[in-house]
Amino acid sequence: MVLSSSNKKMTATGNYFFAIQIASKVITDLAEEAQTTPGVLDFLQAYPEMTTHDRVTEGQSVYFRYLVDRKPPFGIIEPGVDGGLSKDLGKAFVQFAPFNVQVTATRKAPADSADYERHIAKITVAIDWKEKNGQARSYEVASEIPSPTGAVPADPWKYDQAALDQRIRERLFPTKTGRTLAAAISETGANPKLVQYTGKIAVITYDLCDYLASVATNLNRLAQARSLLAANPTSKLYGQQMAIAHQTEQAASLIYRTLEELNPSLVAAGSQFSASALPGVDLAEVRAGIKAFQMLPGEMSQWTKDAEEAYEWLLDPRLGIDFSFSLRQRVTAEARLVEAKRFRFATGAMGQPEYLKFIVAQRKKSSGKNPHRERFFLREEKVVSRSTEFAGAFPNLTKVIKLMRDDSGEMGRNVTQILSKLP
Repeated sequence: MVLSSSNKKMTATGNYFFAIQIASKVITDLAEEAQTTPGVLDFLQAYPEMTTHDRVTEGQSVYFRYLVDRKPPFGIIEPGVDGGLSKDLGKAFVQFAPFNVQVTATRKAPADSADYERHIAKITVAIDWKEKNGQARSYEVASEIPSPTGAVPADPWKYDQAALDQRIRERLFPTKTGRTLAAAISETGANPKLVQYTGKIAVITYDLCDYLASVATNLNRLAQARSLLAANPTSKLYGQQMAIAHQTEQAASLIYRTLEELNPSLVAAGSQFSASALPGVDLAEVRAGIKAFQMLPGEMSQWTKDAEEAYEWLLDPRLGIDFSFSLRQRVTAEARLVEAKRFRFATGAMGQPEYLKFIVAQRKKSSGKNPHRERFFLREEKVVSRSTEFAGAFPNLTKVIKLMRDDSGEMGRNVTQILSKLP
């Protein structure tokens, strides 16, 4: 077949159309890779074989290495035994034999730019081959795949300052009814900045505790409904359990957001705190607010552990409920389980040996079955073993690690300092 335009002519052979199919398969694999690991560009650098120029046959290209399950145990493709397109496939091998494939990838905008395209990878798949007459041919196709870089910025914390001031007045100056916060401060001579810092911590922390109590009540209702569904599992069970896991994750996330929002107030208060600078202030409320704040890191760890256990419940093979949800749903739940455990490891709530044991077990479970997940866990295994690489691999955890690692950090020191100066 000859395709032509006003200034170009191209002969479209059977191999040309076959090259289109080969390239489509590689693009699909890379899209799946991006779903498994968000930073696909970093992943391609970690695994150079994913971008080298290789033959499609004999398992040379990583994209054509897990295709044929030749020998027992069936259901597992073992490299060097199964997988590749070899001569034993006859005509199929002959059809694929002429082709080579290479992947190149670039970020659409510099990683340090403000352009949203810094989070997009341009992937080019190049296929080359020789026709029977010796003519060299090639085909290229490009695609764009998400590849986020850097930490995802949190939504800005929103609150009404006037309403917050009123709440601070009610909590720290309970006898000054009918006054504004400014009037209560003026009448008592309390340090305005210390009032704002400690009052904000007390009000927001108490509100958070009330919210967490309401979540716990709702989770009890969801757990009761889950028990009924588990007696006769259907597809609804997956949604029910994912709702439980999601709410626990959201609670942990809100606690972290609260800690991040309030930590500057804690630091500022700790550097200048004196009980004598707060005449007329209910110091018992200040102490209670700081003590409640002090409990939040442990609360966050517990909520994250609850989410982890929710995913483990769903994936527990002993329950025999895995038939009630799809493979994609299972992969989603497994990915969220990894994130929960990774978070607990990053914040010091789980030791490296325990987390590494989990990752190794997941890698072995994926081996020969899902190359995307196997590569994911191999890389996780490497970065967990090297603390200097871990934070760089997961930029969203960098601030978490700094804020939460242990009570001897800045946050813990300021809490201790303030409490030591309160009656």
